[in-house]
Amino acid sequence: MQSNPEFKQIQALLHHSQQLSTFNITFAYIAKAYVAQKLHALYKKTQQQSYLQMLQQLITELEGLKAQNPQLQNKEENKKHYTEFVYKFFYDADTRERDGEVSQELLHMFGSVQKSIEVLQYFEPLTQDQQEKLKYAKFKMVEQHKKIKDPSLIKPKPKDPIEEELEQIAQQQIQMSQHQSQNQVQQQQQQQQQQQQDKSAIIQQPIQPVAPQSQNPQPLPQQQQQQQQQQQYNNSNNNYYNSNNNSSNNNNKTNNTNINNNNNNLNNKHKFNKERQKLLNQHQLNKFKQETKLKLFCNKLYLKQILKNIKMLKIRFKKPLE
Repeated sequence: MQSNPEFKQIQALLHHSQQLSTFNITFAYIAKAYVAQKLHALYKKTQQQSYLQMLQQLITELEGLKAQNPQLQNKEENKKHYTEFVYKFFYDADTRERDGEVSQELLHMFGSVQKSIEVLQYFEPLTQDQQEKLKYAKFKMVEQHKKIKDPSLIKPKPKDPIEEELEQIAQQQIQMSQHQSQNQVQQQQQQQQQQQQDKSAIIQQPIQPVAPQSQNPQPLPQQQQQQQQQQQYNNSNNNYYNSNNNSSNNNNKTNNTNINNNNNNLNNKHKFNKERQKLLNQHQLNKFKQETKLKLFCNKLYLKQILKNIKMLKIRFKKPLE
């Protein structure tokens, strides 16, 4: 019994129906009903009692499912939903294969697609389009098996022009961010140097007062000596007042110089902050432009994928769904 190739196919379909039980009870019922049809035909052909016993068990299980799920009574509605499921299942596997995927999961997925298309014969014979999809699924399953066994058969997928442009934009953004970080480091260094210059300009040098000079008079007559002493006294006072005035003027000049230096420093800092804010605003504007451009390309890529899906649907699903 187990060596019969037809029975092996029936066992594979029965296993497929058990997998569908965890996904959708209606689809599992349809697959088991098709298995019952295949098993009945095999029993009529071989007249083996083991096939008959298995068929009776399967019919009992189908009747129990039908009694517990009233929606299984509507055969036409179930046909519509199952056909939509098969087409979507086929399209998902085909899309993943066209994107360059090679995996055991996709291999099993094409095997399930093949069985799902075959189960459509429960309702009616396969159309030409469905037969082509069945052959295509078998071919892709074999191809996936070969590629997994020999990775040298895997060919790299050609890059999409939009994807290449998006990669270029990403590289440009990386370069811009690196350039901006370098500029920020240079600005910080310049700011530190400017602060050091400001500190050195503010340092004040001490001012030494001018001491009055004393003169040694020569002995003169008494009247001339008194006049000379009076003159010396006046000169000493004048020198003292002049020295004080000079010291005050020097202090005022130093203070004015310090005030001018401070004002210049404030102006330089204000100018530096203004230039820095200008650079930051320009950076934010460039970043906004790049983000906007990236969003536009993403939207363009999304629209392109939608058009591609519509085109694939038109090409593959020639027969409209009921």
